[in-house]
Amino acid sequence: MVLNKIPTSIDFVGQKRAELLFQVIIVISAIIGFIYGFLEQKFSYTLMALGVGVTISALAVLPPWPAWKKNPLKWQEPKIESKTEEKTKNKK
Repeated sequence: MVLNKIPTSIDFVGQKRAELLFQVIIVISAIIGFIYGFLEQKFSYTLMALGVGVTISALAVLPPWPAWKKNPLKWQEPKIESKTEEKTKNKK
């Protein structure tokens, strides 16, 4: 299936930066939309500006861009258990 081949993971630092960017874009678009809607006396302009902000932030944050993967986790090597350790675990 095609969806299984699409990468979907980002690192923890990337998640934090993506969340901050998402919030900044939403807040800025809401402020701009509020001011523009207030000046034009149309609430629909406020909602349209917010919708544009949500769309832009979704395009910037949702795909796992390489900028969100700059700090990958360093996993520890798996611990290989010896047969004597397995026997002692089985006795308990």
